[in-house]
This record gives sequence, structure tokens and C-alpha cells, in this order.
Amino acid sequence: MKKALIIVPFALLVVTIAGWFVLERATNPTADARPAPPPSSSPIDEPKPSTAIPESNGEQEELDRADVASSIADETGTGASSIPQPRWRESAAKQLDRPKQDASGARSGPVDAASSEPGPREGGKTQPGGRTGQSNRSNEPASTAETSRTTTRSVPTPIREGDSDRPNPTRDPDTDRINDPTSDTEAPTVVSIEFSPPQIQDGESTTILIAATDDLSGVKFVTGSVRSPSASAVIGFSAASDGTNERFIGTIKVPEKADAGEWHVNQIRAMDKANNVRSVSWDGSSAPPGARFRVVSANADSTPPTVESIALDREAVNAGEANVIRIAVTDDESGVNAVNGMFSSPSGRATASFQCTLDSGSGLWVGNIALPVDADCGEWVLRHLSVSDKANNRATLGADQPVIRDTKFFLSFEGSCDSEPPIVTLVQFDPTAIINTEANLIRVIVLVEDDATGVKHVSGRLIGPSGTDGQPPTISFGLKPTADARRWEGTFTMPALAAKGWWSLQKLDALDNANNRRNYSQTDRVLQGIGVTVQ
Repeated sequence: MKKALIIVPFALLVVTIAGWFVLERATNPTADARPAPPPSSSPIDEPKPSTAIPESNGEQEELDRADVASSIADETGTGASSIPQPRWRESAAKQLDRPKQDASGARSGPVDAASSEPGPREGGKTQPGGRTGQSNRSNEPASTAETSRTTTRSVPTPIREGDSDRPNPTRDPDTDRINDPTSDTEAPTVVSIEFSPPQIQDGESTTILIAATDDLSGVKFVTGSVRSPSASAVIGFSAASDGTNERFIGTIKVPEKADAGEWHVNQIRAMDKANNVRSVSWDGSSAPPGARFRVVSANADSTPPTVESIALDREAVNAGEANVIRIAVTDDESGVNAVNGMFSSPSGRATASFQCTLDSGSGLWVGNIALPVDADCGEWVLRHLSVSDKANNRATLGADQPVIRDTKFFLSFEGSCDSEPPIVTLVQFDPTAIINTEANLIRVIVLVEDDATGVKHVSGRLIGPSGTDGQPPTISFGLKPTADARRWEGTFTMPALAAKGWWSLQKLDALDNANNRRNYSQTDRVLQGIGVTVQ
């Protein structure tokens, strides 16, 4: 009896404990669960190197200079019509034609010319319209699993535009990438500017000395322009390295009868070997010490030429015929040096440029306006006219100026009247993921169609992750036609130490033989998700 009295309560206690344990497991199933092991690295975190090329690439530097010089051309009026196209490397093309294995183990290849369908893109899914890849990418790294780095590069204080006490721009939130010593995200620093001699006579030259440094890849080139005291004359310059890669020297020759007084540097653009660009501009009052030189001139000319009248030889022309424009231009001191302009088509998608020469007999500036045989039919209107004198003073007139407002002629409806620009149907890069330990050659394939006259020119530009100063790097490229009229191909170089992250296709320009142009941007579906991941 005593044993029963002891056993029964003990059994009740065991049952109670067991019930509590079962209830606890039911309400909290992970109470004793062990932490899950960390996920394995994505294959894209350890990409395999792609086809590499030597870092020195004169053709790519030519494209970079042309892209950077476009803003200088806008200032000086020298004009940059189209991006020069690189010569095709047959050996590189054959290399890239071979299928590759990307970091995930998938095979990738170029577009099949017969089927006009793309080969599989690395790490992406096929998208509508023949495009492949990720469609909602921004200028950020594809992988967020990159190991945090503690090395911090010092950012020297450059000569900047405007107030030197303004706060630094907000940094990219991905500080690991910014501080990565193998990812160049910092543009060159312009340390100082000096002119030697600081005073010259009109018709003489002065040397500009620019000290510029770069924290990682090194300075590639420096370009810029100087402006006259009256702000009507601009002279561009290109500064070459003296061999140290930190001191750049250029020559600026001012014309005879140049504007007298203090000239100043109004713009400098410095690019490093990873294509980061520092662009700085000033007006006459804000230019830093040393960025000025003085011109002494007894017969200074500070006034641009004046357009007196414009006339066309014919009010209407037939397909394939040219028209002639005659312009009366006067200048008060140094004399007229150049006259050029541009007409636009009825649709506004095509242009026709002209340059004039002086007709000694009449004293007029005469230019030939040649339209393509199958150009857009209808009314062609003068949209732009630029005149400059021998002292580099320049005036630019728009279509709203009374002297050119009604300058137009009619193209008859005899030709095919092509008014539609080319249509890009597919863009593909190969490879789409690289590592930046060395320069990499990227192949570009574009399928583009034109309904009438055929494609004349295709070029584009990539934009990289934003740098520490908020100016993202860019890379420009030109393409060449192939045996298939729809297929254009070319290459560009992703430089060693390029900023890590997503380099997206920012723009693509397509021009047909009737001069109709379409500028594709990132808002166009065909460009979305197209780019290269740099790691």
C-alpha cells in the first residue's frame, strides 16, 4: 500500500512533464533548432577571367577622348560629328566567337547570324524581344555578398567648381566598393594650374602646366579650354603627360588681335585609366589662382561677326540635288574666319550640315547643302548657324533669330522620302561578367533594321557605378557592319581596376543613309538590363 502511494504521484509527475514538453514543442517548433549554416557563395561572386587584352589600347583612348571632347567642342564650336569607329580585330573576333563557360557553368556565345537569336547570357534569363539578362538592374554591384574590406583610400581635395567650402557629395551607399583598393571609383584630382609665361602678346603662345594625380589607376589624359575676358572667344587645349603621369603640359596659341586682358581656364576634364572623369568649370571671377594669363593686344577684337543676310539659290530641289546658301557676314576688326550651319528635315529626325567658303567675287560666304538621294521629303529648315572671326570670337544663332527664321527650302516627293530612323531590335554583350584584375575585351552585337535606305552608323556608351565625387565613369564604342546587313559588331575595353558593380548601356545611336537618327536611352526597353558586371 505504501509503495502504491509513492508510485502513483511519481507517475503523475512524469506524465505532467511529458505533456508540458509536447506542448512547448507544438507552440515553438524551433526552440532547440540549430542555426542554419551560412549559404554558399553565389557563382557570380567568384567569376572566371574572360578574354584579356593589354592595358594599352590606342583605339579605346581615341574613343574616350572623342567622348570627353564633345563638351569642349560645344564650347569652342569646333564640332564633333560622330564618334570615331574602332578598327575590327579579326583575331579577337575569332577568340570571342568560341563559346565560353561563365561563372555558373553555363555556356555562352554570340548571336547566331542565321537565326538572329541571341546566345544565352551569363546569369540571366531570356526576356521579350530577344534580350536576355536581368531587367531591373541599377548602377550597383550584382552581388551583395562581397567581403567587407577595411582598407580606406585617402581622397585628396581637388580644385573644384564654385565654393570651396561646400560639403562633399553624398557617397555611394556601398562603402565596401568605394573603399576597395582594387576598384577605382575616384576621379583624378586637379591639384594646380599654372601658365608660363603668365603674359603674352596677341599672336603668341603660352604653356599651361597642370598638376593632376590619381589614387589608383593613374591619369590617362587632361583636356580643357580657356575663355577670353569678354567671354566671346574660347580656345581648346589638350595636355600631355611629361612622363611622370602627374604633370600635364599643353600649348595655347592666341590669335592675332585676340581679346586683350585676363583670359582664364573655363573648363578642365581629367580622365584616369579606369575612365573616371573629373570635370571642373569656372567663370572669370571664380577661376583658381594660377588659372589665368594676360594678353596684351594693340588692336584687340572682342566682338563676334554679324550676320547681315541669308539667301538660298532655289526654293525647291528634287531628290539627289543640292541647294546653295549664300550668307553676308561682317566683322569689325579681325575678319570673318568660318561660317557653318545645319538644316533639319520635316520630321526633325534628320539633319544636313554645311560649311561655307568665302567667294572673293561677291564677298559672300557660300555653302553647298547636299541631301541624301532618299532624304525626307518636304520642308527643310535652317536650325543653326555659327559664325566666328579670326580672333576666335564666335556667335551662334538659333532658328528663333529673325535673320534665319524663314530660311527654308522644299524637297520634292520624287525619292523614297525616308523619314524613319533605324530600329534596334537586340543588343548583346559577350561576356557579361568579368573581373577587373586586368583589361578585358567586351564584344558588342547589335541587330538593327532600316525600312528604306539602310543603316549608316551605330555607336554607344556605357555608364559605370557612381564614383566618390558623383560622376560615374563612361566607356564609348563604335560598331561596324557585317555581311548580314542587320548585324553590327564591335568591341570595347573594360580597363583594369574598373569600378566594381553594374556597368549599364546608357545610350545607343543609330543613323541611316538618309541621315535619320534615333538616340536610344535607358528608358527604351531594348537597352534595359544590358550591361556588364565588373568584379
